[in-house]
Amino acid sequence: MTQRRFFIPQAAIEGDKAWICGSDAHHLRNVLRLEKGDEIIIVSEGQEYQALISDFVDNQVLCTLRDATVGLGEPPLEVILLQGMPKGEKLELIIQKAVEIGVSKIVLLDTQRSVVKLDSSKAEKRLTRWRRIALEAAKQCRRSIVPQVEGIYKLSQWLEGQKQSEETLFLVPWEDERRAGIGEVLKEQKGIGKVIILIGPEGGLAEGEVAEAKRYGARPVTLGPRILRTETAAIVAPALVLYQLGDLN
Repeated sequence: MTQRRFFIPQAAIEGDKAWICGSDAHHLRNVLRLEKGDEIIIVSEGQEYQALISDFVDNQVLCTLRDATVGLGEPPLEVILLQGMPKGEKLELIIQKAVEIGVSKIVLLDTQRSVVKLDSSKAEKRLTRWRRIALEAAKQCRRSIVPQVEGIYKLSQWLEGQKQSEETLFLVPWEDERRAGIGEVLKEQKGIGKVIILIGPEGGLAEGEVAEAKRYGARPVTLGPRILRTETAAIVAPALVLYQLGDLN
């Protein structure tokens, strides 16, 4: 049987001991009904540990760590998905599949054509749920980190906080781009360590948003002759990037 995986912060590890707390501890004991002596995998900041359940203390699970290895679930390339807020359950699908593909971070944007508008309190509650989806997806696909889910930002707000780097490629899949195909652009790249991908919401990106991204070095690209839904583009674009420059090939 596949061993269960649990992500914990580095602060929860002391020598060869580790503590699982909160909802994961409850799930381990009361849902999975694991017992003392059962083996699990503990993951923390890219490290994976074979671990043995040692004891149950109040609402925590004490584990003894054994072999430690560098996790193999992370691509050699950092991919950041900037996602214009979509409607309904589309975002949950995007987060789940982006994590499975190998995206490192998902940044949620309040774009000009975003229909969904959340106040700060609602946004914080939704972020808690979206981060949980990322965590569960990371467990399922054997990631070695839990990709971050951040937001909700204006595009200009997020871009202003970023540093320019020659090792970063910034792509904007855009329905109005006709010449530069994403495959051709990716084949040109050498020594790229990070790729940022900006995907618009259902109505796409406004011309002003594309122009703003271009001021920060973005390259508009086409994903082909067919118009893709936002949730499709958010899966296809990172997959193409990680196929050409990462480890999906």
